[in-house]
Amino acid sequence: MEEGLALFRALDDQGRVAWLLFTLGLLNAKQGEYTRAGVLFEDSVTLFKQLGNKRGIAAALTQWAGTLFISQAEPVLFDPLLQEGVSLQREVGDQEGMAGASLLLGWVALTQGDMATARTRVEEGLTLYRKMEHREGIAEALALLGKVETARGDHACARVLYDESLALARDIGDQELIASDLTGLAPVVAMQGEPAWAVRLWASAEALRAAIGAPVPPIERAAYDQAVAAVRDSLGESAFVAAWTQGRMMTAEQVLTIK
Repeated sequence: MEEGLALFRALDDQGRVAWLLFTLGLLNAKQGEYTRAGVLFEDSVTLFKQLGNKRGIAAALTQWAGTLFISQAEPVLFDPLLQEGVSLQREVGDQEGMAGASLLLGWVALTQGDMATARTRVEEGLTLYRKMEHREGIAEALALLGKVETARGDHACARVLYDESLALARDIGDQELIASDLTGLAPVVAMQGEPAWAVRLWASAEALRAAIGAPVPPIERAAYDQAVAAVRDSLGESAFVAAWTQGRMMTAEQVLTIK
């Protein structure tokens, strides 16, 4: 992709350069290269503005804000970008962009403890994705709703949502979302009295993340470490290590089938 970027720069095809910068930003963000991703999104915003491409500006601003958010930047840094992006998404009527922005707004609200807003925003995004029959977006929205319900303490509802998200993610082959779903499902089943299975879910997710180069986002790291530590304490070290070792050797299909 870097070669393609160089080629389009040489051809002075600024429109394609802008979208390639945007796509490279997405790839770097997924791989945990948040600083690099931010630079790429910023460059794409600059170029889109020069071209007068409002749809591109909106998309890049929203993803730039999301990257700053998951890397745990202060709200003062990402919120202005997010609000500008959301405003432009609405102006140009980009349904997919509006759906993604709704999920991001919901996730931000969740981290701020505003459960009502989190649920409303994520459900808005889910509704838009369902109208578009956007299966990846639907799966992402269901997973985020699972996070919301987990935070609210409704583990039964969260489990249903994660199960639905996993079914879609497995069907479309989205490995990053599968890993995220396994990670999110683990504390839910731990709270439902299945701590050993939770450990295997975490371990399988860790193995998958390592294989695809998609680390746990910094915004989730503290809660993740706390949940794992709590289950480790409840199980005891030897049982925890045994379950973790088993999970590391299991595929997502195996760890979901063998409880």
